[in-house]
Amino acid sequence: MIDGTRPSASPIKTTSLFKDRIIMKKTLRGAIILTAGFAVAACVKQAWQVTYPGPENYSTGSSVLVAENGTSYMAGVIDAQTIFVAAYNANGQKLWDRKISGSGFSARSLGHALSLDNGTLYLSWDKALFMGVTLFKLNAATGEVLLQRDLENSALTLGSNVQLGEDHQIYLNYALDLFQTSSHVVAYSADGEFLWQHNLNTYTQPQENNLQQYQPRAAAMGENSSSGEYAGLNQNSPVVQGGFVFLYTGDTITALDSQGNVVVSQSAANLGLNSIARLIAHGNKLLALGSTGNTINSVVLDLNLTELSHNTLSTESVEVGQSDSKKGNACIMLVGSAYQLTELDANGAPLWTRTIENSDSSTIEREEVLADQAACYYSTTTSKDGRITTQADRYNGPGEATDHFSLPDLLTTGIVVQGKSIYHVGMTSSYNEETQQYDDPITTAVLDKKSHK
Repeated sequence: MIDGTRPSASPIKTTSLFKDRIIMKKTLRGAIILTAGFAVAACVKQAWQVTYPGPENYSTGSSVLVAENGTSYMAGVIDAQTIFVAAYNANGQKLWDRKISGSGFSARSLGHALSLDNGTLYLSWDKALFMGVTLFKLNAATGEVLLQRDLENSALTLGSNVQLGEDHQIYLNYALDLFQTSSHVVAYSADGEFLWQHNLNTYTQPQENNLQQYQPRAAAMGENSSSGEYAGLNQNSPVVQGGFVFLYTGDTITALDSQGNVVVSQSAANLGLNSIARLIAHGNKLLALGSTGNTINSVVLDLNLTELSHNTLSTESVEVGQSDSKKGNACIMLVGSAYQLTELDANGAPLWTRTIENSDSSTIEREEVLADQAACYYSTTTSKDGRITTQADRYNGPGEATDHFSLPDLLTTGIVVQGKSIYHVGMTSSYNEETQQYDDPITTAVLDKKSHK
């Protein structure tokens, strides 16, 4: 949607791990839903449900953030000139909502993210066609808009890849590089003032590893947020950790200080890797995932980029798919002839591996791996005979599937896990069993929570 009119029926282009698919002949339209549920093996009951109707009940949900106290924040778009943010307490009571005017907003923009820092809610939103990112700051308790600013030098960056450092600086990364030949970061002050930018490419020569020891600190950005965007867009996202910004390409990792100066670099070859597929924060360290021939390896690094441990994850011909780490436990999807979900400990060693099977022959249209509380969550949106279903499974211990949560007729745009609660943002619509198509009602944003009896 790029204006205030309803979009015509058209295919939805969705992204799996490594390719795009056209999945429906008719656009899946209808209620935009944010759901939260306790995914447990026992019964699930409805806790509460709220809607956020825009003009003529039309609104589109996009992003979700859940604070530690259970407050949920949902952001979305109403038309090309209006976006909204709404906050609800843990019982589903609306705390506040805010409509914000601007220009160039689109439900189909590539990035829109929420983050929380010391009582301030940050929202970044891409303008259409990579024309830049707009930053919004709101009082998280009242919804008062504190700042609205178009970010300088933000063209071709992705608003979904915004990160906040403990220095309260804001970091955006460049557009997706499928070949992992470059990694770009743009830094701003907490008020959106441009500070510096840096580009790393594969021709950067590694520098001597001379970074002094630092005591890492937790990043200011909350972990319980989702950009409402395909995870493939975060392929080369900078890692903000311990006061440094780490950029990486297929063959190099480089650490920058908060002024954008290169402090140290490390090559894939020095880590015993032919190439680096992913770099993610791993507790107060870093976890690099890469390959040596057909072998997939994990390498845990300190903030000096010094290797602490090295483990083999697979000797089969596989690729590194979705990856996530929280509090020192990482969950990795390895994709080959089968999908293999693996949990890693703080040293990057595999604890268990579980083969994921698609038992009902549905087509996987979107998937995401999340780590939380020593467990791995695997959420998928599938299509079968033109019908969409989103579901999530929780695996712990020796890879046992302990919990299952299902949302029929929901096309997911973002997911957050907090404890045993899973929050989904996505589109839903009434499915007509007779015509085997989705109806086309007025779209309304919905917040739904289910809990364990």
